[in-house]
Amino acid sequence: IRQLPKWLADPLGPLAIPPAYLPKLLPWLFRFWRAGAARHFEASLAAQAGMMKLAEAEWMGLLDRSGTRPMLHEDGSLELYESEAEFRASLSGWRARERFGIGFRHVEGEGMAALQPGLSPRFVKGTFVPGWKTVADPKLLGKAIWAYAERLGARFEHARVERIGTGTNGVTLMLADGTARKAKQLVIAAGAWSHLLAKDIGDRIPLETERGYNTTLPVSAFDVKRQLIFSGHGFVITPLETGLRVGGAVELGGIERAPNFA
Repeated sequence: IRQLPKWLADPLGPLAIPPAYLPKLLPWLFRFWRAGAARHFEASLAAQAGMMKLAEAEWMGLLDRSGTRPMLHEDGSLELYESEAEFRASLSGWRARERFGIGFRHVEGEGMAALQPGLSPRFVKGTFVPGWKTVADPKLLGKAIWAYAERLGARFEHARVERIGTGTNGVTLMLADGTARKAKQLVIAAGAWSHLLAKDIGDRIPLETERGYNTTLPVSAFDVKRQLIFSGHGFVITPLETGLRVGGAVELGGIERAPNFA
């Protein structure tokens, strides 16, 4: 929150909100602010930690069953700080992680250099999270899981769903070409469009669009040993087999706004 004014004032900063979209975004921002109140903090942490532990266990099983475990990188992450003040400001967050069993250790000097050689001396401290995991390439992993599902008999159909109807025997998907598909069970996993479809079956979800931007550099650009997190600047560098992914730029501008690649 403390960084928000600086980030929003910077046209190349990690967070952008188009002024024209702000009035529509305000109700969601208010709910977001209320959800972050101190009285909700611990419950939110517990819920997120529980979901992450469940997701990790399920993903490990899926990676093993699909033969994609070699695509998992268990190198940990290193969060970097440019001043003692920035490091001290992070400590309350690390204490919260510690309460939920997330292991880490603070490093500096030779300990930090051993984790990531060649760092600029401007980084005075770091925090290493050994349990942090990344994958060889998200797109390639997604394709591999897709192929595994097909081997198990799943059928994929590319179509635009206009709306969902409900009935006593399940749901009906009305497609853009005028045809329909019926199903007894339905999982809505449409990303930023999910709340529009969920509304058809009576679920009103306060969902907003978080559009992320990233740049992928050649693997040879830097010798990055593990994911590096620059929280003071709001971006991360992740080593992939296909390049170095620099990400963190976020735009809250709705689903109709064209991407801004500037």
